[in-house]
Amino acid sequence: GMIGEVGMRGEQGIQGVQGEIGFVGIPGVAGSKG
Repeated sequence: GMIGEVGMRGEQGIQGVQGEIGFVGIPGVAGSKG
């Protein structure tokens, strides 16, 4: 989930959803639009 913070790369943001703290990964997915 912490990887979700790196949403700027989009791909890593999606992986954040699979993290234990998946909730943090959700903002990461939004980063794919950035």
